[in-house]
Amino acid sequence: MEIAMEGKQTGEATKGERIVRPNMLMMNASGQSSTLARVDFSHSVLTDVQLFNSRVHQSNFEGCGFDDSDFDGSIFSGCSFRGVELINCDVDHLVVNGVNVGALLRVAQGPLGGKNG
Repeated sequence: MEIAMEGKQTGEATKGERIVRPNMLMMNASGQSSTLARVDFSHSVLTDVQLFNSRVHQSNFEGCGFDDSDFDGSIFSGCSFRGVELINCDVDHLVVNGVNVGALLRVAQGPLGGKNG
C-alpha cells in the first residue's frame, strides 16, 4: 500500500483561523474483508482501493474521490459521504445504513461513469 501525504498541518487555530489538514492519496490498497471504524478520509483521493466484503463504521468520507475502487459487498454504517465522487467504481451490493445503494446507483459509463452502469 502506498500512502502519500500533501498539505501542511498547523497547530491549534487562532481566532478566525482554520486548521489545515493534509489530504491523503491512497493507491493500490487492499482492505478486502476488513473492518474499519472512526477513520477520517475527508478530502482524500483513493485510487484502485479494494474494500470489497468490508465493514466500515462511523467514518468520514466527505469530499473524497474514489477512482477504480471496489466496494462490492461492503457495508458502511454511520458514515458521511457528502460530496463523494465515484469514478469507475464497482458498487454492486454496496450497503450504506441498511440500504443496498449498489442497486440504486446508476453510474454512467465512460470517463465520469462506473463499471456497472
